[in-house]
Amino acid sequence: MAENFKLTSGTWVNVGALRVKIITACVDLIADAVIAGHDREDVRALIFPKPDAVHSDAMDGAATSAAYHTDARILGALHLRSRGLQPNGRRQL
Repeated sequence: MAENFKLTSGTWVNVGALRVKIITACVDLIADAVIAGHDREDVRALIFPKPDAVHSDAMDGAATSAAYHTDARILGALHLRSRGLQPNGRRQL
């Protein structure tokens, strides 16, 4: 269930569409995302990575380094999406 909300700036956030965009940008990495920010200055996302994504990043069995590597991959994919690019470098319309 998704309920749209308004930021303190007066901007409405379409929660369903934003959640889908985040998950789509990181389809191989993210299992789900929760969007928050009602009556706040900005939007926040609680991201649940796919267990397989974290496990595939564990090179030496160190869970902490695997989690950091997964975080970096998710942030990179979201950064590309925020610039309107797909991981292959094409602009998304």
